[in-house]
Amino acid sequence: MTGPPAIDLAVLDALTEQLGDSGMEMRRALLATYLQEGAERMAELRAAVDRDDAATVQDVAHTLKSSSALLGVMPLVDLLQQTEDAARVGALGVTSLVALAEAEYARAAIAIGAQLGTTPDSDRRDP
Repeated sequence: MTGPPAIDLAVLDALTEQLGDSGMEMRRALLATYLQEGAERMAELRAAVDRDDAATVQDVAHTLKSSSALLGVMPLVDLLQQTEDAARVGALGVTSLVALAEAEYARAAIAIGAQLGTTPDSDRRDP
C-alpha cells in the first residue's frame, strides 16, 4: 500500500488556472522558487531542532507549511502542522517529526523536479 502522492496535482492545477494566461510560466517559477527556498527552510528547521529552539521550529514549520499548501504538497503540510503544534507546546517528538518532514520534502522535491522536467535522471546520458 502506498501513501498519498507527494503533490496534489488538483491543487497545483487550480493555482495554475487562477494565474490566468501566464499560469504555466508562473507555475514553473513558483515550483523552482519552492525547491530553493524549501531546501533552505528545511535546513533552518533542522538547525533549530538541533539547538532546541522551539520558537524557531514553530515559525519555520509554519512558513514552510503555508508555501507547501499553496503548491499542493499536502503530506508535508500535515507533517509541518504536527511539528508546529508539537513545538508550540514543547512536546517530545519534534526531532522525529522533522526527520519525517525532511524525508517528505525530499519526496516532494523529486515530484516537483518531474513537473519541471529536471528529475535527477534527466541529466544522464546513455553511453
